Amino acid sequence: MLIFSLSLPATRVAVPVFGGWTVGIGRAVLAGGLAVVVLLVRRPPRPARAQLPGLLLVVGGVIVGFPLFTAPALEHVPASRGAIGVLPAATALVATLRHGERPSWLFWLAATGGLITVIAFAVLTGADGRPQAADGFLLLAVAAAAVGYAEGGVLGARIGGWQTICWALVLALPITVPVSALALSAHGVDRLTAPSLIGLGYVSVFSMFLGFFA
Repeated sequence: MLIFSLSLPATRVAVPVFGGWTVGIGRAVLAGGLAVVVLLVRRPPRPARAQLPGLLLVVGGVIVGFPLFTAPALEHVPASRGAIGVLPAATALVATLRHGERPSWLFWLAATGGLITVIAFAVLTGADGRPQAADGFLLLAVAAAAVGYAEGGVLGARIGGWQTICWALVLALPITVPVSALALSAHGVDRLTAPSLIGLGYVSVFSMFLGFFA
């Protein structure tokens, strides 16, 4: 939670300089390079063919969907925006519907209270008390991450947490490398600063990689 709590502020710092697509997808390229190194050093067993659909859901939800939707949204709203706060409840809902997990009624009571609070905060802090278009992107990011987290949790119990994110990052490289190259060439780099480099480095190394180890 501590590592991921800094993801949105770091993204917001990096996006004006590198662009939303470069930050959103490019972070997975840097993390993918680290994943290749870890896999070569540790040499874990390759995932079974039956686990590939789950890994693809992790790729689509956590590696592509969540960063891609949050990065452009943070060009227009602050990192403290409340929509991401519904992610825990959304993840629990996906885990319940897809994998048959059964959280207690106390969990759902607490989650509902938190959900109402977050939605109220998002509405009240929007433009003139209304939600903004960027909130839609953040909600799409929540949906993508909820699917990726729930699927990754199941895979992590079978092949290990760090193995799951490493294999998913490597599996995503044929997508993330060309998309990042095109995004960087189209947007360029505007007014390169130390904070923007730190922000991009943080979301790549910590948010997209080490956070999943924990």
